[in-house]
Amino acid sequence: SGGSNFFEAHFARSANFSQAQFDRDSDAFFFRAQFNGPETWFNEAHFAAPAVFLQAEFTGTVQFDGALFQDKASFREAKFRQNDPHDTVSFNGASFAALDLNSAQFEDKQLDLSNTSYESLLALNFSPAVLVAPKNLDVHQAILRKLEGNFQLQGLVETTNEIIYWRYRVEREAKP
Repeated sequence: SGGSNFFEAHFARSANFSQAQFDRDSDAFFFRAQFNGPETWFNEAHFAAPAVFLQAEFTGTVQFDGALFQDKASFREAKFRQNDPHDTVSFNGASFAALDLNSAQFEDKQLDLSNTSYESLLALNFSPAVLVAPKNLDVHQAILRKLEGNFQLQGLVETTNEIIYWRYRVEREAKP
């Protein structure tokens, strides 16, 4: 409690914040932090106040699985790099009030939004190419439908149309 400031912190190896509790009066401030280890974990972490990962840089596998963000989570201008093609940025089962991914940089097939709930996802430069394709067709379609509705509400017609295209493509590939 009382705030956590990791401004420009450098994590040379893996960082484990799994099950960390950031109280209502404790912003989680990771502005320009560098996570250079092969893995970074925030699984089941609880953020009651804003979580700021603005311009943070992550390398390797990043997991926010089951994390709860009761306030805004900003990954604006964050960079996510893979060490190998299997590295993902996973928000599987995470819950967000608002998720800001504006100008965040992901590699193709790196972002896992399976079972993620959010009231709004902000990402003006969003591309469905960054999404990990779940093996389950229903899960994949649900992710794309949720993104489609989210961007449609924001009036982002081009992004909405691209997601619709990807959803139809996924459906056609599943039923040759």
